[in-house]
Amino acid sequence: MAFEPEELEMMRKADAGDAEAQFMLGFYYQFGIFDGCPDDSKALKWYRKSAEQGNTKAQERLGDIYLRGDGIKRDFEEAYKWLWRAVQHPDCDDYGYMEYGSCLLYGFGCAKDPDKAFPYLCKAVRSQKDALTLIAECYMNGYGTPKNVKKACECYEKAISEGVVGSWNAYAYWYSEGIGVRKDLAKAFAIHKAGAEAGDVQSLYGLGLCYHKGWGTEINYREAAKWYRKAAEQGFALAQCNLGCLYETGGYGIQKNAKTAAGWFKKAHAQGEGLATCKLALMYITGNGVPKNAELGLNMLFEASSAGVPEATQAISLILEDLGLPHS
Repeated sequence: MAFEPEELEMMRKADAGDAEAQFMLGFYYQFGIFDGCPDDSKALKWYRKSAEQGNTKAQERLGDIYLRGDGIKRDFEEAYKWLWRAVQHPDCDDYGYMEYGSCLLYGFGCAKDPDKAFPYLCKAVRSQKDALTLIAECYMNGYGTPKNVKKACECYEKAISEGVVGSWNAYAYWYSEGIGVRKDLAKAFAIHKAGAEAGDVQSLYGLGLCYHKGWGTEINYREAAKWYRKAAEQGFALAQCNLGCLYETGGYGIQKNAKTAAGWFKKAHAQGEGLATCKLALMYITGNGVPKNAELGLNMLFEASSAGVPEATQAISLILEDLGLPHS
């Protein structure tokens, strides 16, 4: 690979221990700037070298990678360690404050301390609009500030107006469950619908769920399938699983189709969606929609049960009971 003169100079400085050059080299590797092929291991190597010398941007970047599991296994303790170091510096940016605040709010890699999270999130929101939903949670629960439902709702409405991903779905959840506000399924449905029409993938799923369960609207499997499919085609595992469930049972305008159901269950199972694993396992055991393979099906059932899927545990108990074997 041929490098530009400025890239060679950056590499030379990084090898010589220049922290800023090391950060930039990590950035180039993370985003594949050299050849279009990201290299996470090399990115981590250079970010770490820079971060250990106190480079704030490298510390933020390391924390972000470990928090999100970008190219590596998630490690909340490592994420918190590096984000804590970053926020000690006056040049920490708003994104670093937001991620550190989220660690404190949810206890990622540290003792949960939502009261302490609030001031960091307030710093972050200057440029990081994603922090609005986290601040809303603080106002709703009185974390680090007096409880204020009106301000919490205003934060969500502003997040929605800014197009913050997931804000419609989270706001609708408050109304569907009556969290801090009067339960109002029609209001939740309207919020999901607005988010879905804006293309928010979580709202696409949420609107499908409303039509599927009849929350705030009449049950309509055709509409449920339409919105689930939009989310499922974007890789949203819960939508893939629920779309499979619609085709598994049929009804309300949807024709039962075991083969189609199995196809969607497979996609969701590949992403670790436990209920889909259970559903697909039962299809393998019975040969419904897939070639019969009882051994594979049983192994998948135990996998789902170990992951805490109650439907899988119940199915195993029923199978053992039918075989006259002890079960707990």
